[in-house]
Amino acid sequence: MIPVKRTSTPDILKQNADKWLKKLQEAIINLEEIENDPTSSKEQIQAAKKKVKNAQDKYNPGKTAKHKINTVKQPLYDMFSGKCAFCERKVEISAGRIEHFRPKSQYVDLTFDWNNLLYACEVCNNAENKGNKFPLDCDGTPLLIDPTDEDCDIYQYLEFYWDEKAHLAHVNGKDKGGKVVAEILSLNRNDLIQHRSGKLKPLIVFFLKLAKTGNQEAIELVTQSCKFDQEYTAFALFYILPYLAHALHISEAIEMIKEVGKRSPSYAKFARIDDLSSLNKYE
Repeated sequence: MIPVKRTSTPDILKQNADKWLKKLQEAIINLEEIENDPTSSKEQIQAAKKKVKNAQDKYNPGKTAKHKINTVKQPLYDMFSGKCAFCERKVEISAGRIEHFRPKSQYVDLTFDWNNLLYACEVCNNAENKGNKFPLDCDGTPLLIDPTDEDCDIYQYLEFYWDEKAHLAHVNGKDKGGKVVAEILSLNRNDLIQHRSGKLKPLIVFFLKLAKTGNQEAIELVTQSCKFDQEYTAFALFYILPYLAHALHISEAIEMIKEVGKRSPSYAKFARIDDLSSLNKYE
């Protein structure tokens, strides 16, 4: 998980969100009335539930419009560089999910709120993981992390750990909140660990060789792996980027550290961002 800058609200939501929300609220009220009516049939209840479901999915073109671009999912896909907001695995837009950070079942008013929408893979989004879960602490503060929340320091709560002996990449919670995040999102599920580790192992090996040789082509390839549109960037930010900035003075690496550091004081401290001001920059 990495900090992501939220883009502007898509026009379709600017134009339709209020109207869609009103229709959804009406459908929910209708469903409640039918469910509370002892004379209602199962068919009537099912029909009312379907109306609620249809009202919730107004931003989805549906099966009859596969040729159309989903004008809500596409901007989310672009904003997250085609990666799941939570696990950072690349996911094709056809398989991706529009994730409601605050579940639409509990926060109806935020169903069409752009600031509540994320892009997620099917696994992180499903009922066994995030689903409708939204735990709060004793003060009512969300325990889960929204990567677009500029007031949330992701790296205060999560540790991205590469086990050098086992060659496995783990995401661990630093505190109670971080552990809740890792557990609810199953950030260490077996298939994810295997895929994540498989992607990172050759990168780490390549990086270690780079540290010995200083080959320019190797530097460029490793620097590319740290960019925000790459899978599992969070690990590269910790294991590779600081070296590129401090040891090799790569200007692009320095700028990336500063960008992440603006959103995460914890990362800024780890990456020694204050020491970068004295470095000469090289293109």
